[in-house]
Amino acid sequence: MARKHLLRLLEVTVSGGVYAMTGVLVLQVFCRYALDASLSWSEELSRYLMIWLAMLGAVAVLDATDFVSFRWIVNLLGPTARRVVRVLTVLSSIAFLAIMVYVGTKLALHNMKQLSPALYMPIGWVYAALPVGSLLIAVRLVVTMFGDETRTREADSRI
Repeated sequence: MARKHLLRLLEVTVSGGVYAMTGVLVLQVFCRYALDASLSWSEELSRYLMIWLAMLGAVAVLDATDFVSFRWIVNLLGPTARRVVRVLTVLSSIAFLAIMVYVGTKLALHNMKQLSPALYMPIGWVYAALPVGSLLIAVRLVVTMFGDETRTREADSRI
């Protein structure tokens, strides 16, 4: 139940971010063409919001049973082999995401002293979207795959 509420919070956050980004872009277009005065910060803010929204949106829409795969090959396997393939897929994904968290954290920390040109915020906060999003995806994979045995059995039957 708590997972459902957290996912809903994440979906609302991403939706709110999309609305905010759209509002900033509409404001920029209005100011540029109606007032003939461009905003210096709007394009930068919308770009940074897009980066964060892409990472958080990936977590919000992730369904561990819908990995990119060769379903016709997996469908040739028995139920036990399908579970093994799914577990190996999740473990390899988590390994990749762990690398993303490690490298992303190093990049974010390395770029904290550099300020963005218009907003004067540390660029490291933009880079932090990579490790935060990767960590959340990994946690969601673990919870989805190993936290709910009923869901795992249903996923096996759909593959």
